[in-house]
Amino acid sequence: MTPSDILLILPELFQLILINILLLYALFFSGLGQRSQANSQIFFLQKFIAQNKSASFSTQGKNLKLAYTPTPLQVVEPLSWLIVLSLGFSVILLLNSPTSLTNAVCLTNSYICDTYATFFKALVCVSSAAAIALAMPALKNSKVGSHKSNYEFLLVIYLSVLGMLCLISSYNFLTFYLSIELQSLSFYLLACSRAKSEFSAEAGLKYFILGAFSSAFLLFGMSLVYGCTGSIYFDDVAALLEFSTSQAKATGNLSFDLSQKLENLSKMGLNSENWNQNGLNELSQNFAAKINFENYNTSKIGLTIGLACICISLLFKLAAVPFHMWAPDVYEGSPMGITAFFAIASKIAALATLARFVIMTEQSLVELFSFVSIATLTVGTLSAMRQVKIKRLIAFSGISNVGWFLLGLCCGRLDAVMLHLIVYIFTSITLFSIIIQPIHRQGGSENNADHITLKHISDLGQVYKTNAVMAFALTLAFFSLGGIPILAGFYSKYLIINASIQAEALGLLTVGLISAVVSAFYYLRVVKTIYFMEASNNWFTFDVPSTANAYLISCTTFFTAFFIAYPECLSIWLIHTCL
Repeated sequence: MTPSDILLILPELFQLILINILLLYALFFSGLGQRSQANSQIFFLQKFIAQNKSASFSTQGKNLKLAYTPTPLQVVEPLSWLIVLSLGFSVILLLNSPTSLTNAVCLTNSYICDTYATFFKALVCVSSAAAIALAMPALKNSKVGSHKSNYEFLLVIYLSVLGMLCLISSYNFLTFYLSIELQSLSFYLLACSRAKSEFSAEAGLKYFILGAFSSAFLLFGMSLVYGCTGSIYFDDVAALLEFSTSQAKATGNLSFDLSQKLENLSKMGLNSENWNQNGLNELSQNFAAKINFENYNTSKIGLTIGLACICISLLFKLAAVPFHMWAPDVYEGSPMGITAFFAIASKIAALATLARFVIMTEQSLVELFSFVSIATLTVGTLSAMRQVKIKRLIAFSGISNVGWFLLGLCCGRLDAVMLHLIVYIFTSITLFSIIIQPIHRQGGSENNADHITLKHISDLGQVYKTNAVMAFALTLAFFSLGGIPILAGFYSKYLIINASIQAEALGLLTVGLISAVVSAFYYLRVVKTIYFMEASNNWFTFDVPSTANAYLISCTTFFTAFFIAYPECLSIWLIHTCL
């Protein structure tokens, strides 16, 4: 590893070192708190046993429970803000990286650092920091009245963020597999973080089993690709696919200059200072020697199947149809803070990697993505119309938005996909910053978790009478998701629809327009519940939002409402990022 490699991967090294430091911090301070708490409980138990000799056998279970006690919130809350600050410093490191204007590949061509990866990495850090910050009210009420939680899941979230950053910059199949598995294993733990809930255990088990099938597809696809190309590097696969395109266009002349093709790839992903013509010629000769051109048609079929299997694994991470079965159950079974993290940040890395594969394959898998896009838009929209619970509605709404991402990729407008992703993340932050707030019900028991959290859409009935500002922010967020003019969601969907018109993809255009119209129904139904549904006798009011949540609601609502006034400020920059 050279000094330039260390400089290029400095944000990831910074986060890896901080994970170990924060783990030691949490272990030390939580150990002190748990030891004092356990000693006090043991003292009272011994006193009770001394007074009641016959009760000694019945208290053995209580002594066993003292082996692990939840961490006091005085330790968990500072740890949360330390993670948020570290993610903010990571964004600063990414934006001041020397690769902000140039592209480079480091660690023996296994890790790419370019403007495309920098954008998505910064987006992952910002969205993850927002998800952790807005989850603090739910963290304080995770155990009603006890003010205790478990710090381990915060570090698991941090590990998943590190996995997503590595996944975005992976440039060969080895780093790609290790990164996606680090992310996946962290997500499995987060999905079943509510240990005493049957729904959480079921969601985590279902996510793990289906994720195992996804990993099997990934390994099978990587094996096929390696068997057909003899290489695990993305640029070699791209060169072979470019050769297939040249061969299809040629009229019997199979000769082409592979050195020029690899030189073009080096301009996209490699620093030109690290390459020379002799190196390109040597690489092209070595690579060409691995290809049996006589059996190329067979190799092309195997390569296409392998890339399709890899894309299926990424589509599972995106919860695209028909690989979406885990998403509604995981959203519903997880705690509200974990659900917010899944909805806001979990799709970014998979979408970035899938878009890189689409660019690398030169639209050779556009038929697969077109089918998945149509199915995702249809199933996500129709399923969301039947939902009565807020979490499941948000889950199917996210599935429907994945269909919009894939529609933009099929039409070749990556900048429109990136803009729609930003709008979706900001809108999700607004929604979860509000619905995660504790509520106070009239006649409700404060010791029952169902009485301090929102579960059903009907719970929002007449909420504008008690929290007018919250109701207005929720209305703008749902209108933006529905694509109502003149909000940010309307502009991002307009760009994708305009891209489908320019690409003459009439089938995708038709399904997209129908989905946009039908999806407005269930978003407007929530707004109708907020303003016009008669409230039951068990009405509620939101708790006073925390300072962080208030800032998040204000900033994201302002972006949603006024982005249409000057959209070029972001659109032009995204176009330059995609070039």
